[in-house]
Amino acid sequence: IDGIPDVDLVYWDYYHKKKADYSAMLSAHEKFNKNIWFAGGAWCWYGFAPGNRYTLKNMKPAMQACKQAGVKNIFITMWGDNGKECSYFSTLPALFYLKRYYDGVTDRKQIEAEFKDITGESFERMMNMDAPNYVGGNKEGGFRSPCKYMLYNDPFFGWLDTQVKEGVDKEYKRYAKRFAIYARQSEEFAYLYDFLSKLCKVLSYKYDLGVRVREAYQSQNKEKLTSIVIDFKTTEKAVKSFYKAFRELWHKENKPHGFDVQDLRIGGITRRTDACRRRILDYVSGKIDSIQELEEKLIPLPNAEAETPTYIMKSANIFTSNVIE
Repeated sequence: IDGIPDVDLVYWDYYHKKKADYSAMLSAHEKFNKNIWFAGGAWCWYGFAPGNRYTLKNMKPAMQACKQAGVKNIFITMWGDNGKECSYFSTLPALFYLKRYYDGVTDRKQIEAEFKDITGESFERMMNMDAPNYVGGNKEGGFRSPCKYMLYNDPFFGWLDTQVKEGVDKEYKRYAKRFAIYARQSEEFAYLYDFLSKLCKVLSYKYDLGVRVREAYQSQNKEKLTSIVIDFKTTEKAVKSFYKAFRELWHKENKPHGFDVQDLRIGGITRRTDACRRRILDYVSGKIDSIQELEEKLIPLPNAEAETPTYIMKSANIFTSNVIE
């Protein structure tokens, strides 16, 4: 301790959910007799949608501990890991809530009213930007991001088809409609809601596309395969619309640098969707005898339900990171 120079100490923590954990770490920092800062996190680095609910779950006890320990210098980090798909503005409700919570305001209705007065936006409406990750019973939105990894799930190789849950496509369809309504209601962030609406529309078609095409192929139901071809075409069209909304969001909020990564990734989705569609057409018309990828037996993600969400996200990033490494 005596060898530490005259510097402030920053305690970083995004993960804990109990005040006692934060308090214990702050007490450990106090032993250095230095000024202490706290760095929390507004979860926005795991895909296209934010994790405001997850942020509040983790950071509210952190604010309590900081207040009790007399820590006055606090900042909330917002990273852009692996492509920076998520808008930083989508974390506004969590940021505002945490500041007022630290100030001692615990009445949620009061915080929502103040948020509306300052931003002109509905607090709950912006909190609902989390929705694309809260599907299929997922309760760890922000830490587990199906709206990203299922977007990139290949319809033939099905590397995450074993994670597909029944009815999620319908959830995405409802969210697409909901965000479209929000876009019409919002003055400041209509472009954000439009972006999320178009993302959910893609997923309403693509989420279980690989499962459906594999089942139809393995049951040798060419009639069903022919009908699924339409879904491939619809998916491709929806991806193009999503890309256009994403491009608008990016250039409104960021420098152009970095969107080349999205050009490559999303462009790859459109080309791959088109290629798979054409392979199906060749098969049902008799030009080819088989679609070999669809004959492979899928291997489930090991212990997926018990695995950490990070494991799934790292698996997803294998597909998306090669263009920037």
